[in-house]
Amino acid sequence: MKIKQEDLYDGLKQLTVEINRNDYAPRLDEELKKIRKTVMMPGFRPGKVPMNLIRKKYEKAFKSGIIEDLIKDALNDYVKDNNLEILGSFIPAESQPEYTYDEDDFEFRFDWHPLPDVEIDWKKLKEIPYYKIVYTDEDVEEEVKFLQESYSEWKEHETASDETVEIIKLQLPGDETQHVVIPNSLDFKDYASLTEGKKLGDKLTLTIKQLTEWFKPAPETLEKIETEKIDPETEIQAEIISVMKRELPELNEDFFKRIYPDKEIKDLKTFKEELKKHMNEEGAYLGRNEYIRQISKVLPEAIRAELPEAFMIRWLKHISENEISDEEARKQFEKHKNHFIFEVARTKKLNEKQVRIDSNDLIQAGLDIVEQYYRSNPELGLPPQPEQLYEIVMQSLNDRKFSDEAYELAANKKFIYLLVDEIGRKPQEISLEDYKKIIEKEQDNDNNEK
Repeated sequence: MKIKQEDLYDGLKQLTVEINRNDYAPRLDEELKKIRKTVMMPGFRPGKVPMNLIRKKYEKAFKSGIIEDLIKDALNDYVKDNNLEILGSFIPAESQPEYTYDEDDFEFRFDWHPLPDVEIDWKKLKEIPYYKIVYTDEDVEEEVKFLQESYSEWKEHETASDETVEIIKLQLPGDETQHVVIPNSLDFKDYASLTEGKKLGDKLTLTIKQLTEWFKPAPETLEKIETEKIDPETEIQAEIISVMKRELPELNEDFFKRIYPDKEIKDLKTFKEELKKHMNEEGAYLGRNEYIRQISKVLPEAIRAELPEAFMIRWLKHISENEISDEEARKQFEKHKNHFIFEVARTKKLNEKQVRIDSNDLIQAGLDIVEQYYRSNPELGLPPQPEQLYEIVMQSLNDRKFSDEAYELAANKKFIYLLVDEIGRKPQEISLEDYKKIIEKEQDNDNNEK
């Protein structure tokens, strides 16, 4: 088997693979001998069919498959041995002769195009701000309150007050359903003035409007209000049958242990120091993720490359599942041009740094895909446990579409990380309050652009 390469025009190159009978005959003979043992033909016992009849019936099919494998291996080896960077993939040359596979010798020609040169606008990328959120003592105090509320418990009380958010269950006249008060933060003072000092068994006078704003009426109650078109200012009376208040846990060793099970924290000062350290680590992580997101957003505008349109149109026609015209391929090329340029830049950078995507990268990307799927579809419930999640990903990677998506995600992540390292920007420390303002401003800009 011989391979030769020649330059054509406009950067296009052509590989010619010459295959003669000596290249495929040994394997072909071996395959035909294998099937001879099981082939059944009228007038012959199994395994006794003459070899010339086996060849006549099966040789062309086996020959074409074996030659296909030889070509694939030859092209892969040539790419590897010569460190070729190929745009898209090899495509059959327009001058490729047609074969019936009755022939003994073959010549297969493939056109290919090297990856074009890529320019990256580093100035544009270096203009992207990189923040590291640094939390203040006031932020830590707020986090302590949040954690206390997260681990708080609702307990029964006899009297309502406005000292803390509470739940009050009411009984409406002629209604067996218990209604739970849902305080509206905007009208909390009004709500508190209505309930403050009230005890179990006390009566409350409230309007239909207050009932629907502060309570969660039963469906039949709402239906009655809507059907009968009851005036929102109509007053009704309800009896308090339950008062529940949120009780915060004490800031002691038991509470510290619930937050940090692996640490021995004895006092509040040490707890706050540990919490601040953890928050600042999280702030650095969030800042880096946002920086990477911004680079990903700007990157398509910062990459420039000249793609060979004529070759890309031929390539798109070649890889299409259905036959498409030149015009349809041209439309696809224009639509996805920026994506193709991004892939070219990614491939060249990964090759330049000799970065490869291995099985561990694919598994991690698969985990990210599945977890994101569950986050985007809350109706599915919580994501599976890690062991189950791993099994789902391992099975899904057998699917070509899923494995391609995982490869794209893993390759994109490594590409972005390489760019981040090459930019070499150090994070600017910023307070949480200022960081929120920046993010809100960017979100407003994004919404305006949409």
